[in-house]
Amino acid sequence: MPPAPDRSRNRPASPTDLHVSPAALWLGVLAIGLLTIGAFEVGYHLGKLRAAGRRPEPRPEAATSPTPPPTPTPKPPAEPTPDAPQPVSATPPRGPAAKSADPLPPPKITFARDVAPVLQAKCVSCHGGLSKKGELDLRTLDAVARGGNEGPAVQPGSPEVSPLWTWVASGNMPPRGKPQLTAAEKKLLHDWIADGAR
Repeated sequence: MPPAPDRSRNRPASPTDLHVSPAALWLGVLAIGLLTIGAFEVGYHLGKLRAAGRRPEPRPEAATSPTPPPTPTPKPPAEPTPDAPQPVSATPPRGPAAKSADPLPPPKITFARDVAPVLQAKCVSCHGGLSKKGELDLRTLDAVARGGNEGPAVQPGSPEVSPLWTWVASGNMPPRGKPQLTAAEKKLLHDWIADGAR
């Protein structure tokens, strides 16, 4: 008599018969974790954009405004009279008049050429790079203008109220034990702020 056929292969698999290797299980857990973290990151950045007010404008519904409002027709410009004041243009005039329209003369002392080397030598070890005491970064002109925990580091044209100058003039910065600014470097910093800190 022939052997009886094995019917165990024809029956449906039960949950207890399934076998998942530990590596496949952990790979699945890792994939789910990464997808969850990614979803939270996307939500976080979208929330920051919304909080900053940068979100798309809602589309107007067709039912709320079936007809667009009429656009006003522009009036032709009136002829200027010789006594009437002329409107100020947002663009500077072209030609030789543009040279005289510059409100500020070029600075005598510049940040990049004169001030940055002094700050790099005496201040950036504490106020730049990864270490920014008081959240003050003195490596660039923009960072100096932005300032730190106490606000902008300089008030252009007013060294007496500029925190950077008051710290240096009082002798509190750089702190004792660090390389100090010379009298010439202090004068340079004072004059740079007085000249507009450009």
